[in-house]
Amino acid sequence: MDVFQNMELFSELIQCGGNIYTWCYNADGSLLQSNCPEAGFLSGAFEIFGCKKKMLDYGSRHTTPVTLGTAIGMTWAAAFEKDGSVLKRAWVIGPVFYQDVSLRGIEQGLQYYNRLETSVAWTMQLYEVLKTVPVLQCTVLHRYALMMHYCLTGNHLAISDINSEFLAQVRNTVQQPAHDRHKVWMAEQGLLQMVRTGDLNYRQALSASMGISAGVPVRSDDALRQSKTSIIVFTSLVCRAAIEGGLSPEEAYALGDSYIQSAENAKTLEDLEPLGLMMYDDFVRRVHKCRTNPNLSQQVQKCVDYIEMNLDKKIRAADIAALVGYTEYYMTHKFKEETGLSVTNYVKFAKVERAKVLLKSTPLNVREISEQLGVSRQAVWKAINGLKEQGYTIDSVTNRGYRLVAYPPHLNEPAIEKYLKTSVIGKNLIVLDEVGSTNDYLKKLGTDGCENGTVAVAREQTQGKGRLGRVWKAKKDDSITFSFLLRPKIAPSEVSSITPLAGLAVCKAIREFTGLDCRIKWPNDIIIGKKKLVGILTEMSAEFDAVEYVITGIGINADTQDFPDDIKEKATSIYLATSGHFDKNKFFACVLNHIEEEFIKNDLKLSPVALKEYTSLCATVGRDITFTKDGKSVTAKAVGVNPDGELIAELPDKTTKLINSGEVTVQGIY
Repeated sequence: MDVFQNMELFSELIQCGGNIYTWCYNADGSLLQSNCPEAGFLSGAFEIFGCKKKMLDYGSRHTTPVTLGTAIGMTWAAAFEKDGSVLKRAWVIGPVFYQDVSLRGIEQGLQYYNRLETSVAWTMQLYEVLKTVPVLQCTVLHRYALMMHYCLTGNHLAISDINSEFLAQVRNTVQQPAHDRHKVWMAEQGLLQMVRTGDLNYRQALSASMGISAGVPVRSDDALRQSKTSIIVFTSLVCRAAIEGGLSPEEAYALGDSYIQSAENAKTLEDLEPLGLMMYDDFVRRVHKCRTNPNLSQQVQKCVDYIEMNLDKKIRAADIAALVGYTEYYMTHKFKEETGLSVTNYVKFAKVERAKVLLKSTPLNVREISEQLGVSRQAVWKAINGLKEQGYTIDSVTNRGYRLVAYPPHLNEPAIEKYLKTSVIGKNLIVLDEVGSTNDYLKKLGTDGCENGTVAVAREQTQGKGRLGRVWKAKKDDSITFSFLLRPKIAPSEVSSITPLAGLAVCKAIREFTGLDCRIKWPNDIIIGKKKLVGILTEMSAEFDAVEYVITGIGINADTQDFPDDIKEKATSIYLATSGHFDKNKFFACVLNHIEEEFIKNDLKLSPVALKEYTSLCATVGRDITFTKDGKSVTAKAVGVNPDGELIAELPDKTTKLINSGEVTVQGIY
């Protein structure tokens, strides 16, 4: 991983502590990059206050980090990237305040810079920008500076190695804030964050924090009284943190009062010793319980808890499956169905979130945290950003259950699979950004031996196939165009039932999902009123009496709002029919679920039940039709559909004709 990658990861991690931005300057002081939204103004302030010159002068002579302060309390920290002894780039974090700053304090601080020739407008803008600058304890800023130095050089330093000369010089000119217990404050915040998140894996952070401070220290000549007071104060803080984490105030205060009373009743230090840990563990577990995702089954929640408790270990799907008594296949399928994430991705995101907590609550640096969790920084970074770039939003609140709470609105595998209940169709699901024809795409896969039930769906299809060789195009994300491949053990003559069965399934899915009164226009269209909504085309590859594979392509007008002039009177979409957008991923899964259901229960045939349902939904039956016979146009009446999917037409002479192909015009439709 190069320096820029290291710093990108570092920048992401320190953002967990607030809006703390990173900057990169070259050796001549030119700003190369920054993630600060006010980069233009604040880089100017960095220079006006003299910090940039001090940084470059120092960096040209030294290798250790430096802190740079201003009279208004605004502080930066810098570390240096060198080529031998020559300064290559200077990296900066900040600005931050080391204490809460009032408007009066800023005004007093600016008097120190009375030599500066700044306009009233500039000063007013400064006031507005400073409202967004976070408050960060110096100890934390120093720790970040050491981590930044490590990311640039790979070398470890101590806090004492950081040069704070420039910070001290400025502070001596203004009123000094009272010294506070920075380490105690950090420990306290780490402990309280564990409570807010209901983090059952708190013991590691607790151990590190207690090494800094065993709770909230209170001075007293009476050791027992001091310990009681410390536990009472700490219980009050934990109680409030638990309420922030979702525990009801009634339950939290009642529980806190109980532990406070127990502390007051203690006669010896030995009686008090286990009380603090008991109290802390009790609150954490109660918050965890109330934050447990209600959408998760007991078994999947148990899997989630196991992952959270074992992030420092190698987590195997087989071990998790054994924990809940499932097969590995069933557990992974159920886990992804309920959480929206595979076990592997869930573990990755959980480890990233754990890293953020450890960064904020322990003295561990990025490298140590990465090694402890057993995952490379690069791997985690790629995993999290890969999904972000695709438009996924992850709800990553610890112990609440990591879920994809916002999928991209366009078709995508995880969102579809979340709602998919099939065992065959869609088990191998392929989502394509663009393709000529999904049927042609599957033909290539079919020849290569792809598995039964493979589905290919495209966000955009440029050369789709319609009847009689027509080209059917769909704009990106306007339509749902897909094909599925089957390898049925049937004779070629039996393939004719697949198209009407698919039509029946899609029609039922649309009616269920949208409430629209759609109908089937024999043989391969679905309509709303007099306009086409869906087209279906089935193709097969066969040798002699054996079918190698069958591919059925289906195109659904989903979000289409404008059709070409030549078809706009004959076509419609779900959007136009319902006057609104809908969840295409959920709808598509519903369609696949219905297709598999119809195919399985009817054994790929138009069974008597299926035929009855098909006929009742067929808009062609009972209407006058026109078709071609022996090169002549013939008018007849459609009276039914037979078990082979053929249309039964009654001719004017009362004889019947079976129609199995060709163009059929239906009176009143098209």
